[in-house]
Amino acid sequence: IYLALFKYRHRPIVLPLLYLKNMISKAHKLPRILSALLGTVFTSFLIIFFIKYLFICEKYFVI
Repeated sequence: IYLALFKYRHRPIVLPLLYLKNMISKAHKLPRILSALLGTVFTSFLIIFFIKYLFICEKYFVI
């Protein structure tokens, strides 16, 4: 059960990474300022998402 939960918990983290790879491949087509802005917004979103995710994992771990 624990392994299944572990796999399920880390699945949403894999999707943004794949999306980030697609963004990097398309970044050279966009202007540098726009690509940098998108990168910073995406990384900040990923950090916030990761912090929230850690708190959720902690709650489950305590229970």
